[in-house]
Amino acid sequence: MASVDYAWSIELEQELTASEAHEKWFMGMLSDKTMFECRDENCHAQITCVNMNKQQYQMKMREHFKVYGRHSEKCKEVKRNKDVNRKYKIGAGTESPELEEEITFSMERLPSHKETQIDKHNDDFSEGQSVGNKVVKKETEDVKRSGSRKSHLYLVHTLVTKYLYGLKNGTIAKTKVNICYPGSKKIYPTPLDKLFKNIKSTPFVPEEAWKTKIFFGKANINKNKKGEYWVNFEEPLYNDERKVCCVINQKIIDNTLSKNASKKLLDDFLYEENTYCFAFGKLKETKDKIYINILTLDHLACTTEDIERLDDLC
Repeated sequence: MASVDYAWSIELEQELTASEAHEKWFMGMLSDKTMFECRDENCHAQITCVNMNKQQYQMKMREHFKVYGRHSEKCKEVKRNKDVNRKYKIGAGTESPELEEEITFSMERLPSHKETQIDKHNDDFSEGQSVGNKVVKKETEDVKRSGSRKSHLYLVHTLVTKYLYGLKNGTIAKTKVNICYPGSKKIYPTPLDKLFKNIKSTPFVPEEAWKTKIFFGKANINKNKKGEYWVNFEEPLYNDERKVCCVINQKIIDNTLSKNASKKLLDDFLYEENTYCFAFGKLKETKDKIYINILTLDHLACTTEDIERLDDLC
């Protein structure tokens, strides 16, 4: 059957994309991947969010929705999915359609997980509609009928999943992320290939050090007696001999709402070899080192996938 872009979360009483559901599981807001159903108010077809409850490095496939139940006769979702499927299959033979995804990434987290953020850019609910039932706004429905998924994300490891998918499929230059920087009401559309920077091939340019990017490379993670972390990257920046590192002090840990889950994720990679780390932050130079300064553990991700091999395939 056609792919399902959105599902109704029975636990949260919100409409979510699979990426949003995965993040909410990581935050401790969702616990059961099977507690979803069709978003049509007249339908209760059971839906499972596959890989919702797995870390990025444990996934063989991205998180996605799969329908296990049967749609009702009055379900409008069935027709909508068929129409979208037909639209994207034109000229594509028997290949599965690849729907566009509109990704917005907020670097500034809401004060509470339970609060719902109103997207100022389109007057839409960016974290699902907290309406208490499956009757959603008509204007929201019209936007979502176009065949594109709209995900509002907060965790870098979710972006890493999309970056790895883009590397494997050659779509990183086409996939854009709308970045919302702290204190700004504007969004900045950025292609994945401009957002992600491989440390060893990126030079240090003082005039551009203020720019926030996702820097990545092979790294070793250490932890001190105070419970703070050091991420030491194995290679320097291009044409630079200084060590590159990311210091996770207590202030950064305390600024993380899902700090227990984030700390556990980091602990899984302590002293592990062949670990790639991704840090979403700004560069700061000293005489001996270059630091990647991040705001929260939400802006750090790790994987054991061989990024260099995937990069060579592109």
